Amino acid sequence: MTMKPRTQIITVKGVIFKDNKVLLLEDRNNKWELPGGRIDFGETPEQTLTREFSEELGISSIQIGTIVTALTFTVDRDDGERQYVVLVYTCQISDQALVQSDEHIKYEWFTLNDVETLHMREGYKNAIKFAVSTIKA
Repeated sequence: MTMKPRTQIITVKGVIFKDNKVLLLEDRNNKWELPGGRIDFGETPEQTLTREFSEELGISSIQIGTIVTALTFTVDRDDGERQYVVLVYTCQISDQALVQSDEHIKYEWFTLNDVETLHMREGYKNAIKFAVSTIKA
């Protein structure tokens, strides 16, 4: 029996609040997620967030706060198993217009109550809750 290849992927996500709402992106699988992405070789997590926010939302400047949480999940695909390790930071952006990339279907601002009803990973929902508690602390 041949084992499927296994790959670990490290990603960085950002939680952004504005007017008591959180910014989320809808992916091609109709799941909501936090903005951010895969760390390229040689990048720091902060460099990755800056690059990903520019690519995904056209944001030229972000303020990166602290790590809120780290989470992991696995995905079993035909070409192998993938384990994602996700570092989640709080972030702030200026009031510039957002530009949607081709990577996602759309972006939207959600209330914390709305987040509970969305089709998204529980780890992301928990990260948003942790971020709220760190901001209020």
